[in-house]
Amino acid sequence: MKSRSMLGLLAPVVFVIGCSQSDPGVTTSVKSQLMADELVKARNINVDTRDHVVTLTGTVQSAAEEAKALQIARSTKGVTDVVDKDKMEAHAMELAHKLAKGPTQAYGAIKNARNQGLGLDPVKGFEAQILANVELMFHKDAREGPRAFKEGREPNYTAEWIDLQYDPLRPYE
Repeated sequence: MKSRSMLGLLAPVVFVIGCSQSDPGVTTSVKSQLMADELVKARNINVDTRDHVVTLTGTVQSAAEEAKALQIARSTKGVTDVVDKDKMEAHAMELAHKLAKGPTQAYGAIKNARNQGLGLDPVKGFEAQILANVELMFHKDAREGPRAFKEGREPNYTAEWIDLQYDPLRPYE
C-alpha cells in the first residue's frame, strides 16, 4: 500500500517537471510565480510563451511591479528571453536586423525547401533538401561562415555566387 501512495505523490511531481520545459509549462510556471508574488499578484498580466520566449502584456500599478514581473519571468526555468509588450516592436526590429546580416540566401533556400517539402512524401522532401544544400554550396556565404568562425571574427555575408571559372571550389580552405 505504501508503494501506491508514494506513486500517487510522485506522479504529479514528475508531470510538473516534464511539462515545465514546454511552452505551456513555461507559461504556467511564470503565471504561478506571478500570482504567488506579494507585489505583482498577476492582477492584469497576460503571459504568452512561444519557443521559450515569454511575452508579458497587460497593466501594472507601478514601475516596481513591472520590474518584479519581468524579473520573475526572466528567472523562470525554461525561459530564454522575456519581451515586454512596450518594447516588442524594437525587439522585432533588432531581430530583423540580425537576420538581415545573416546568410540570407541560406534562409531563403531553407524556407523554400521546407515549403516544397510540405506536400511531398519523406523521400521527395529529403531530395528537395539535398538540392537546396547543393545549391547553397555555390554561394560564397557557404565559405564565409566557417572561415569567420575559424578566424574568430563576425562573418561578412554577401549573397554572391561562386564563379567556378575564376574561383575554384575549395570546400576545406
